[in-house]
Amino acid sequence: MKKVLLFTSLFILIVLTSCSKEDNERYCWKFTVKQTTSVSPAMSGYPKTVTSTSTQCDLTESEADEVVEKLTTTSTSSTNGYKITVKTTVTKTRTDKKDNSEDKETGIRVPTGR
Repeated sequence: MKKVLLFTSLFILIVLTSCSKEDNERYCWKFTVKQTTSVSPAMSGYPKTVTSTSTQCDLTESEADEVVEKLTTTSTSSTNGYKITVKTTVTKTRTDKKDNSEDKETGIRVPTGR
């Protein structure tokens, strides 16, 4: 019985100390979205690349990672003998300001489930 209590106590202690304070800190994040459209067979003017940025505040790093994961996509379709591929890649950069920043958010907020 003492061993079970000891192991349970150790398990709880490990779980409680495994989350660092930084995991819960919230920051503003700048997301860079790069969308490349390519056509096969080759067509004049392609590939086309469009880059934009968006800032979201009050996110932890894991929530920012989730935004990157949700927005990074590749889709392919075919029409009239052409294969069109749209690849969207997203990168994140933490800004120096925390969630109490006076900067306004830009862009569309991506739900992170919180």
